[in-house]
Amino acid sequence: PWPTPGVLHVLALLYRGAMVTQLQVESTIDAKTGLLNFTSWRDMANRTLLRTQRIKQPVAVMLIDLDHFKRVNDTYGHLVGDQVLSAVASCLKADLREYDMVGRFGGEEFVLLLDNADLYAAVTTATRLRESISDLEIGDGVRVTASIGVAHSAQSSAPLDTLLERADVALYEAKSAGRNTVRALAAFAATSDDAVA
Repeated sequence: PWPTPGVLHVLALLYRGAMVTQLQVESTIDAKTGLLNFTSWRDMANRTLLRTQRIKQPVAVMLIDLDHFKRVNDTYGHLVGDQVLSAVASCLKADLREYDMVGRFGGEEFVLLLDNADLYAAVTTATRLRESISDLEIGDGVRVTASIGVAHSAQSSAPLDTLLERADVALYEAKSAGRNTVRALAAFAATSDDAVA
């Protein structure tokens, strides 16, 4: 009986350590999709940009918006809407390179950072993702499409906020073009190292 308090103390410390680790993981992960939440994604993306700027690697940021997602929730209910978000998240993870960063931007929007990807590779990846999402069939035949905006910087010269702003402009161009499409813009259209697509 005399070692019992010490054993209990050690167990309490181990349990506390496990709980702290679990809380740290939960604070970085979006519960509905299993992807990085936007705050964690932004922190990791900024660190990646610092690295790619040093070696002048190309980088692209994508915003993906599920078209008419409100109709899914209104027609099938929010639980099915959550299944759609989870299925799209799994699709994105499966179709990307292991080191590409994908997160949930909010609502029905996702955000990606592709490093060491030229404009052609970024648009090709976005097109493949759009097609994979439209091929998904969730539950009893629920289908969705996505509009994708791509911002590209040939030498990672643009700050993250600029890339996000340009990706957002490109996303609205995709929506204006009828949705279920991809549009791309350079982060600095007026400079020589970036071309508009």
